[in-house]
Amino acid sequence: MQEMTDEWIDLWMEWLARQDCRWFYSMNYFGQPLDCLMETGNMWSPRLTPEWTVRLLKSDPALLRQQSTRNFAELLAEKVPGQTRPSSDVLRARYELTRQRQMDNQTLLEVMDILRFGLDETICWDALQRLMAEVRSFPKEAFFLADHLTRRGTAEFQDKSGTQLAGYMAQLRRARAGGQENTYSA
Repeated sequence: MQEMTDEWIDLWMEWLARQDCRWFYSMNYFGQPLDCLMETGNMWSPRLTPEWTVRLLKSDPALLRQQSTRNFAELLAEKVPGQTRPSSDVLRARYELTRQRQMDNQTLLEVMDILRFGLDETICWDALQRLMAEVRSFPKEAFFLADHLTRRGTAEFQDKSGTQLAGYMAQLRRARAGGQENTYSA
């Protein structure tokens, strides 16, 4: 999935949601540094739709860690008919549990799983601030969050945090511009 653009990820995730299938398994890059995206064509994938229940969510499985320096996410999800989207309160409570841990790739993976139910502005902003402060190398998902907030943040959010967000976006763009990207098309 890494070679696909964000638009193609959305298309395939929506297609998958309509299919008569029960399971989805993914082993894809996750948390790649913005300055070394290599063949990456999107800033967050896979982005499962809400009818999926994640049964396994693991950052950097040991077998792959022994064979690659790249970051991976292993995901196994089950489509549960009639499943309802968790309430905003439940999602915020899940997010608060992540705040008790350092922002590493496993925590980020869990945060992004929360955000697949809806890109809650408060959670996006807090997660982005944590990424900017706590990680050594900005992951591509930080760019996704900053870009989302830049494009779709409410007027109230922009008034309150727009200047800081613009600074983050500039930092992330510099990191991205200084690295390798889209090497799959070369």
